[in-house]
This record gives sequence, C-alpha cells and structure tokens, in this order.
Amino acid sequence: GFMQINICFGINNSFCQHCACTIASILYNSNPEDTYTFYIISNYISEQNKMMIKSLRHIKNFKIKFLIADMSEYKYLWQNNDLGMSTFFRFKAFEWLKLDKVLYLDADIIVRDDIGILYRVDITDYYGAGVEDIISPAKIKELGLSDKATYVNAGVLLINLKKCREEKMVEKLLEVMKNPWEKATNDQEIINTLWDGRIKIVDLIWNCMYSYKNCYQDQNYYHSMAQNPAIMHYITANKPWVAGSDPHLKYEYFKYLKLTPYYYEFMLQYNMEENGIILKKLDEINQKLSS
Repeated sequence: GFMQINICFGINNSFCQHCACTIASILYNSNPEDTYTFYIISNYISEQNKMMIKSLRHIKNFKIKFLIADMSEYKYLWQNNDLGMSTFFRFKAFEWLKLDKVLYLDADIIVRDDIGILYRVDITDYYGAGVEDIISPAKIKELGLSDKATYVNAGVLLINLKKCREEKMVEKLLEVMKNPWEKATNDQEIINTLWDGRIKIVDLIWNCMYSYKNCYQDQNYYHSMAQNPAIMHYITANKPWVAGSDPHLKYEYFKYLKLTPYYYEFMLQYNMEENGIILKKLDEINQKLSS
C-alpha cells in the first residue's frame, strides 16, 4: 500500500541544480500512491534556488524542509578533509530528523526506477542498508573491519534512525565530529566503521558506480547491471554536467534536468563550453593532417 517516503540531501548552494535533477528523477519514476518529503541540509540555500526546487511539484506534489547547519560545528573535521564540507551534513540527519527511517542520497545521482522499492527494504535489525562500494575489499583491510563487514558507498544510505537513536549511534557520530579519528578521513569511512557488520547489503542496481576499476567478485553481473541500473551514481570528478566529460549513462542527467527550471540557462553555458572543446580538438586533428 501507500507509503510516506523521507529523503535527505546534504548540499551547498552551488549544488542545487544537481539536487533538483535528482529530485526530478525520483518524482518522475515514483509510485503515484506514495507521498514524499525531502529534507535538504545546508549551510545556505538562496531563495531563488528554494523556489526552483519547489517548482518541481509540477511533476508530483511533495513536502520539503530546508535545514540550516552551523558550519563552525564541523571545524575539526574540516582540517584534514578535501571532500567538501557538505558531505558531512549527513551526520546532522541523525540528530535532527525525528523519523524512523530516512533515505540519504548524494546529489550526483539519477534515479531511474521507483525509489519506493528501495525505501521498503526491511532494515529493522540493521543500522542501515547500502550498496557495496567498488573499492570494498581494500577499504575493509585498511580500516581493520571485521570478517563479516561489507564496505558500502555512503551515497545511497537507507538509515534506520530509530535504531540509531536507541543504540546511541547519534552520540557516537557527533563525538567523531569533535574528535576525528586518524584512521577514518571521511564520513563514509566513519559510518562503515561504526556500523561494522550491521549494514544490510542491497543489490548493485541501487547505486551503480560504473567505472572500469572495481573490486567486485562478479564482474559479469556488474557489467550487465550497469546496462539498466535503478540508480546511476556519477562518482569521481567525471560528472555529466562538466563539459568534455563522458561518464556512463551521461545523458540520463540531461533527460531529467529538462524537467527542472535550470535546464535552458545551463544548456546555453554547457553547449558553449562543449563547442569550445570540440573546436580545439578539430583544430588539433587538422594540424596533424596538414603537417
């Protein structure tokens, strides 16, 4: 039957276009019966961006809450981190969201199937659910995790907030913010260490991080899954919105961007940059041919 689906993002203001694109893809592929509430945690979101995100209600109605984080809380973590502060906003989700369950998503993601299917996964006995990372074995060794551990990518995390509250996981995470560990340099490593062996593993289709360097056991499945994933996650700097980039399923990003008010202005800029790159390449080819 019908379900209330709670989804959380941690972004900075400059990432609103990409977050809107993720939200558009979720709404477009959602089950009409389900209702959605989005929580956006940030240090600042402009009024214009808030309006543009809210305009996505033309696809399907939803509720949205913008939660503002105080950056000074993160000062200890920030010192040895090059990921950008907004990745740590997910820690605030544990503290602020008085829900039983939330789906935490990165905003460099396109959802291509009904996210309600993932949301309905039973995580009663787990801290959360996620997808094995492409670098899992190396990370398990590096962090000294247990034999039963699977290292998950934190870009798609179904979080059992109720259990995290009951078992003082929130306090542990906030403690790490004040006293960062030497060993774990980012939030993904921290979550995997604290949740060691208590993470439910879901199918790779729910977080497709397609790259030729990966450590998966079943390579054949990995390549076949990547043909039609439920969630495409554009990991690394090879983002679809960067001119000259070529990530797997790149044009899925533009398909959903077209449902947002960011599309036309962005495409104008993007096409100019792409054309510049193309002209430069043509020039190089012509010089080679004529020499």
